[in-house]
Amino acid sequence: MIEFEYERDVYNRNFLNCSQRQGIVALESFGCKTANLFYNAQISTDIIREQVFLKQIPRYDFIYDGLMVRDYVTIGIKYSEIKYRSFEEAIPQLVDAINRDSFVLVSCDVFLVPHRPEFYYKKHINHFVTLLSYDVENGAWQAIDDVSSGHLAKFTFTGEYLSEICNASKEKVFRVFEKLPAENGEGNNPAVGLLFANSRINRSDNFTILEDIATMEKNKTSVESMAHVFSVILGSRICFAKFLQQNPAFSEAEKLSNRIAAEARSVRDLLNIYAATGSFKREVILPKAANIAGMEQTLSALLES
Repeated sequence: MIEFEYERDVYNRNFLNCSQRQGIVALESFGCKTANLFYNAQISTDIIREQVFLKQIPRYDFIYDGLMVRDYVTIGIKYSEIKYRSFEEAIPQLVDAINRDSFVLVSCDVFLVPHRPEFYYKKHINHFVTLLSYDVENGAWQAIDDVSSGHLAKFTFTGEYLSEICNASKEKVFRVFEKLPAENGEGNNPAVGLLFANSRINRSDNFTILEDIATMEKNKTSVESMAHVFSVILGSRICFAKFLQQNPAFSEAEKLSNRIAAEARSVRDLLNIYAATGSFKREVILPKAANIAGMEQTLSALLES
């Protein structure tokens, strides 16, 4: 395992799942303007609350109307998913994808991944690893994968190991990121601008989470879920700031989005302490949550003016 350099503050587990962040990190390392993918990452807290707090959906299964096929087109990428029956049968297609696109993502079962001890022989979760190259002589694959610390690292995997973890995957798919012809490709700013404008038209946020926190009981599951809500707010606002950073006209909005992320981190950490100790610092948490709501309203007003 070797450390892999990338923007850890932006591409992390707070918001993005393994497939999303690994794909985006790889695309950025090969020169794609991935910041444009986050044009609608100021996700309504009501949507986050609905999925993560009320429905108890894990963060890695969080869904919003972003990072879709249409969005990848705006950065010059045709994103698609291909099913496979077995890893061995898929090798020629995987190698072709690597030769064409420089990488490919393949699904596996994290239950069999030893460098994820929190899941190893404990929990079956569909996971993705990034394959970068294949040495046909010794059957070794160069890859990028998540480690327990939350970071991405470079690995050398044997074919036998990948066969085991990939063939155990419940959803056997690999994801490819094909570069589009230049005339349809990256830098299609009018398309990004239109998507951004349309994303603002019907956006609403009632900040119902404020009522949830105010009436929160000492229910560990409930507190942990609310901590995950603020984790998604944290990660998504950092990604949104990455998008805003590209345009000098959005400099104040970018700073504000990062301040929201910092405050969301503080609330998340306080809620995690509450879940662990039962000590609810209401006089600290409630004003911070209300401050986030106020900053969110100011951010929206800045963008919509």
